[in-house]
Amino acid sequence: MLVIRLLICTAILPFVINILFSQSFNIKGQFWGSRITGDDAYLENSFFESSLGYIPTFSLYEELDDNKMLDMEFSYRINYLFSENSLIREHEKLHRFWIRYSSNELEA
Repeated sequence: MLVIRLLICTAILPFVINILFSQSFNIKGQFWGSRITGDDAYLENSFFESSLGYIPTFSLYEELDDNKMLDMEFSYRINYLFSENSLIREHEKLHRFWIRYSSNELEA
């Protein structure tokens, strides 16, 4: 079964690479962090609490013929909350996803 999956992925990969690299695309991200020290940390016996997060974003843009355009954006939010050296909460979710088609007469 694993061999069949590898063969399928190997057969599909050149088409995916061709489609991606024939388009204009952008990969970017936003990273943040924070720290609370003292008695106002989340857990009662904790000296500090830290938060780390990252939102990777992938954008794709394609100009079609006759002043038409197709673009999309996908981003995913990842957030971790730590107390001392232990992970308190891990939160991951879809942050943003949209697809847009536009021409001189229509934008949808």
